[in-house]
Amino acid sequence: MIKSIFISSAEPYSGKSLVTLGVFEAILRKTKKVALFKPVIRDRGASKKDKNIELILDYNNLEQTYDETFAFYRREAQELFGSGRQDEFIEKIITKFKILEEKNDFVVCEGSDYIGEGSYFEFDINAYIAKNLGLPTLIIGQGLGRSIHEILNPIQMAIEAFEHQDTKIIGVVVNRVQPKRRKEIERAMDKNLPKNSGIHSVIPTDVILSSPTVQEVAEQLNAEILYGKDKTENLVTNFQSVAMRLSNYLKYLKKGSMAITPGDRIDVLMGALQANISSNFPHISGIILTGGIELPDHVKQLMAGLPDVLPVLAVKDFTFETSVKASTVASSINKDSIRKINLALTLFDRYVDMEAFEKQVMSTLPSGLTPKMFIYHLQKLAAQDRKTIVLPEGNDDRILRAVEILQKKDVVDTILLGDYDLIKNR
Repeated sequence: MIKSIFISSAEPYSGKSLVTLGVFEAILRKTKKVALFKPVIRDRGASKKDKNIELILDYNNLEQTYDETFAFYRREAQELFGSGRQDEFIEKIITKFKILEEKNDFVVCEGSDYIGEGSYFEFDINAYIAKNLGLPTLIIGQGLGRSIHEILNPIQMAIEAFEHQDTKIIGVVVNRVQPKRRKEIERAMDKNLPKNSGIHSVIPTDVILSSPTVQEVAEQLNAEILYGKDKTENLVTNFQSVAMRLSNYLKYLKKGSMAITPGDRIDVLMGALQANISSNFPHISGIILTGGIELPDHVKQLMAGLPDVLPVLAVKDFTFETSVKASTVASSINKDSIRKINLALTLFDRYVDMEAFEKQVMSTLPSGLTPKMFIYHLQKLAAQDRKTIVLPEGNDDRILRAVEILQKKDVVDTILLGDYDLIKNR
């Protein structure tokens, strides 16, 4: 009887959060008592927590504490292995895992992240942990901008590493694939991966999931949020370095973009704010003021009196350095990203063969109608007897979010009541 699985990335930035969310959603349709275990997590300060752990705990309302979800910080694990204390390492992991297993019907075990110093250590350690816990493994790769060989090579290496540890592979998911290449990559997986590598799934990339929020930009650039703190969930689809005059910049405004400009370019700041409330220009996500230049008092006074202000960030770096750093800002799914969470669940449900997944993992779980299963059945029934819903207050963010979710789920048709131009530009 399978009561647990191990989810492991074949490389960094493979979109493991999306898959973990989807796996939890699928299992919670079968049983209420599910736990998360992440044996080794990245080193963080005392005040910082693993965002993926917080995401899973918060969204699924799991009945476990944060400390119960992991055994070691990465540095602790490295020190134990470096001093030949592997037995001590694995004994603690098994003990914490078994406590969760005894309390729950199912435990989802998530491998480490392969990010930063010690990545090669983590690759070996994931296979070692899966073997010692006796867990079947789901492997995740990523395919954005890559050839077939570049996609499959790290996956094949991961499969070999886990099989060398006598670990069963129950499936391979390739994430972040250009939509038009999905079928091509699916065929290549079926042709080139071992026959005993379980189900093969390919999930296409989506601009919403690949775009960081303003909050993520601020955190990764170490920026101060001066204005628009209520709009930090705005998605940033691209960055624009603005050194030209305002009249020229307005020609290049792009929806969802974030302007990067020196802190003394008050003309760009004011022009961007005005353009953003105009029905004739696309809405941008925010502005980054560079150079550590403080805004003049009269500008602060003006900004404080505006009823609706875009996020305005300030950094100490100059424009060029900020632009280079901005190009490396990574998007993630965190517990406050409701829009991304709903899309991630929709993509997993749509592109992973759930029937095959259930046969591999969940056929022996307790039966019963859980809250997740109730919602799932409700959506299926709605799709079978499709209706049209008329929603007033079409300018309200909550209504727009609800419509977006319904459209992604593709279960009903919607009609929004409100100002056409305002709704279109939101």
